[in-house]
Amino acid sequence: MKEKFIEKLNHLLAPLDPSERKAIIDFYEERFHTGMVYEGKSESEIIDELERPEDIARNVLREYGFNYPKDEVTKMNEERKSTSPWRVLWIILFDVFMVAWIVPALFGVLVGLASAWFGVVSGLLAAALLEMSTMSIFNLVFVVGFGFLWFLLILWVYDLFVSFLAWLVRWHADVFAIKEGRSLVRFLNRIKASTVIRRRPKLYRFKNAFKGVALFMLLIGGGGLIIMQGSVALKGDDERIQHEETLMPATMDGWVIETMLDSGHVTVQRHTGDDIRVEANVFERFENEIDIDEDEKTIYVKNESTISIVFSFNWIRTMFMEPDEVIIFLPENLTIDDVDVSSRNGGYTMRDFQLSNLKVRTSNGNLLLENIEAVETIDMETSNGRITLNTINAVEITSRTSNGRVNVTDLEADDIILRTSNGSITVRGANSQNKDGQTFFARTSNGSVDVEEVYFKEVELRTSNGNIDYHNTDLTFIVENLTTSTSNGSVNKNVPSH
Repeated sequence: MKEKFIEKLNHLLAPLDPSERKAIIDFYEERFHTGMVYEGKSESEIIDELERPEDIARNVLREYGFNYPKDEVTKMNEERKSTSPWRVLWIILFDVFMVAWIVPALFGVLVGLASAWFGVVSGLLAAALLEMSTMSIFNLVFVVGFGFLWFLLILWVYDLFVSFLAWLVRWHADVFAIKEGRSLVRFLNRIKASTVIRRRPKLYRFKNAFKGVALFMLLIGGGGLIIMQGSVALKGDDERIQHEETLMPATMDGWVIETMLDSGHVTVQRHTGDDIRVEANVFERFENEIDIDEDEKTIYVKNESTISIVFSFNWIRTMFMEPDEVIIFLPENLTIDDVDVSSRNGGYTMRDFQLSNLKVRTSNGNLLLENIEAVETIDMETSNGRITLNTINAVEITSRTSNGRVNVTDLEADDIILRTSNGSITVRGANSQNKDGQTFFARTSNGSVDVEEVYFKEVELRTSNGNIDYHNTDLTFIVENLTTSTSNGSVNKNVPSH
C-alpha cells in the first residue's frame, strides 16, 4: 500500500524538478517510517491520516506555480476569468490599499522578532552562564527552551511572509499572463523554512522532537524560577531596610557619581544642607554598598541581589509595596563633573544640574532629565521605559529606548539622536533659539514622529509604521539635507529644504 501511494504521488508530481520531487517524496517516506517505527501504526492507518495523492499533488504543484491538470472546459473558464477587466481593477485596488501596508508590516514584524530574539536570548544566556548556582541552572534551562520556541515563531512568521509573496506573485502572473511568474513562485517556495527543513529528514525529526523538549524545559525552568525567586519576593521575611551615608565635603568642585544597581530608581537632587547624603530604601536580600570618597571625589552606590534576577519577580512585590529607591542629595554649591548610572531594574531622575558628561543605562525604567546643562555629552538608554528631556543643553544628546515614548522639549545641542523601537517621538523645540544645529536624527519602528521648531542643517525623520509631522514657524530657515521616510503613514511638513 505504501509503495502504491508513493508511486502515484511521484507520478503526479512529474512537473517538478527532480530534486524538488525527491524532497517531497522523502518527506512522505519519512512520515511512513516514523509512523510505523515510533508510533506502531500500519501502512493503511498512516494512509488514512494523509490526504489523497491527488490532493497532495494539487496543493504542492500550486505552491510551486504549476497548474494541476484540468479538463478543457475548466481551462476555458479560467482563461476567460483571467482576462476579465474587473479582475484587473480588483488587483490594482488590492495592491494600492492592502499590499502597500501588509508587506512592510509583515517584514517589520519579522525583523523586530529576529532582532529582539538575538538581543534578549544572547543577553539572558550570557547572564545565566556567568553565574554558578542552582538558580542559574533554572535560568539556563528556561532560556534555552524559551529561545528555541521563539526561534520557531520567527520561522513561522518568515514562512507566512514568503507564502504571502508567493501567493501575490502567482495571482499577478495569472491575471496578467506573466509566464516568468511561475519561476519566481517556485523560487519563493524553495526558500521557505518549512521547505528547507522538509528536505532534510534528520533536521525535520530534530525540530519535531525538540519542540516537546523545549516546552518541557520552559515549564521546568520557569517553575523553578517561580518557586525559588517568587517565594523570596512574597515571603514576609524579605524586609525593607534603610541605608544612609553622609559626608561634609571639604571641597565642592569636580565630584563624580557612579551607580551599579540590580534594582532601584535613582534620583539626584539638590538640598539646602551643606552635606552630601545618600539614602537607599531597598529590600534586605540586596547587598548594598554606599561609599562617599572624599579623596577621589566620588559618590559610589551599588546594590546586588543575593539571588539571580535574570528573570526577576520584583514585579510581584512592587504591586503592593514601594519600589526600591536611591536618592542622592547634594548641596546647592557642589559641582558635578561626570555621572555614570547603571541599573538593571529602575529609572533615573535628575533636575537642575550643570555637569560635564552624563551616561545612564537601565534595562527597565523611565528616564527623566530637566534643566540640565552638560559641557560635553548626554547619553541615555533604557530597554523598556519612557524618556523625557526638558530644557537640556549639551554638545551631543543621545537617547535610546527599545519600548517606550520619547518626549523632548527645549533642547540645545550640535547633534541630537532620538531612537525608539516601539513608541512615538515628540519634539517641541530643538535649537529654536540659536538655529545653529548640525544633525538631528529621530527614528522609531512603530509610532509617529512629531517635531516642531527643530532647526538643524541636516534632519532625518524615519518610522516604519506611523505619520511624520515636521513644522517650523521660521520659514526663512532652510534645512540643507532633509530626509523623511515612513513605510505606512503620511508625511506632513512645511519646512523648506534643498
